Amino acid sequence: MTASLHTLTPGSKYRHPPIQEAVFEIHYRVGHGTLESAFQGLQTCWERDYPKQRIVDDRSIKLSVGPNGVDSNAQSAGKRLVCRSTDVGKIVQVGKQFIAINQLPPYPGWEEGFRATITARAADVRKHAGDAEISRVGLRYINRIEIPQSPLEWEQWFRFKLPVPESCNGNTKRFQMYFEIAIPNDCLLKVGIVSVPPVNVKTTTLMLDLDIIWTGKPVAGSELPELMERVHAPHRLAFEDYLTEGLRGLFNEDKTSC
Repeated sequence: MTASLHTLTPGSKYRHPPIQEAVFEIHYRVGHGTLESAFQGLQTCWERDYPKQRIVDDRSIKLSVGPNGVDSNAQSAGKRLVCRSTDVGKIVQVGKQFIAINQLPPYPGWEEGFRATITARAADVRKHAGDAEISRVGLRYINRIEIPQSPLEWEQWFRFKLPVPESCNGNTKRFQMYFEIAIPNDCLLKVGIVSVPPVNVKTTTLMLDLDIIWTGKPVAGSELPELMERVHAPHRLAFEDYLTEGLRGLFNEDKTSC
């Protein structure tokens, strides 16, 4: 499925953003080597800001469908360095050929802190592992959205339709949906939305997962700032374009009022 995002003017920042986790990944082309050789240096470098550190087995799970159903096969992908801040709100993970920077609530904002954190951690990796070429970057926002309505009247809150029969409209309680859209600048937008158990019977709780990935011809590490903006810029446009004004208004409500 190929489409382009509508042109929107980003609004002001929300008082209560629904972001539960932000993740930025950088995948490197490191030839025959791996980033594992840099683990010790990175542990020392991050000891002050990320004191909770451990090295774990990194395993990949491969699923295959056959006559007997779905089989899973776990394979070793080397080691992974996982470093967490004291309050465990900030996390850095380093695998054989990638680095991931995770931010849990409260999300500081892109310009206010997250972009600088990504830049700093990538610079640390270049210092200790060398300036490997970048083959892929991705920025993912996982949002938890509480809607004060049950059952959910979907079209009151979202500007894209659920693929359900017309007879089910207004009665949808549990669902899961996933789709992908090719967008400009060699990027892919992955969208996942799933209902989860609500906080009470009068609300509907959804997880909205937006992931934008750039994959292309490997480029020098010095190109990271441009790649970061390439995957960041469409995020707010996609988020705003999928929600109605009523839903966006929930993120600015005064939570202290009765």
